[in-house]
Amino acid sequence: MIGEASDLAELQSLARELRPDVVVIEPQMSDGDPVEVIRALVASGIVVVVHSARGHPAVVEQLRRAGACSYVLKGTGIDRLREAVVAASLGTPPSRGSTTTELRFGAAIDALPLTRREVDVFMALARGCSNREAGAALGISPKTIETYRSRINAKLGIATRRELVQVAIDLDLLSRDGAGRRR
Repeated sequence: MIGEASDLAELQSLARELRPDVVVIEPQMSDGDPVEVIRALVASGIVVVVHSARGHPAVVEQLRRAGACSYVLKGTGIDRLREAVVAASLGTPPSRGSTTTELRFGAAIDALPLTRREVDVFMALARGCSNREAGAALGISPKTIETYRSRINAKLGIATRRELVQVAIDLDLLSRDGAGRRR
């Protein structure tokens, strides 16, 4: 290890200064957009490994599209992270099952990188409620629902209601009739 950063801005500065072969990034760092940081690092020739406590498929895919070569879940052990970094430095894929891109998701609602209120809006929209219906159910305006929907879309790396519903299905949050499962 040649450097450690406490936020994305410091990470970018250190990467320019130290020119590492591989950077391990935590996408939940509070400042900046990890997608843009990953794109910039990859564009400068640096290989990126993501190490995160969350493994939501839409987020994994978004970071993969940005150029991250591996996505390792925290809690899978230091050996898996080490393996991903070594594989990245050698330009080889990590072994099967060591990154979340190789995993299947049946995750709970906790896997969503959303606030509690965003989860409520997410579930209402996934069940097929219009903005007006969701707003009435949650006691907020349809315009506020639209604001939440924009934030949800950005956080999940999605653009359409269909993708939102697919995320809910992937996480097994909807039953066959479209009703939300108990949490």
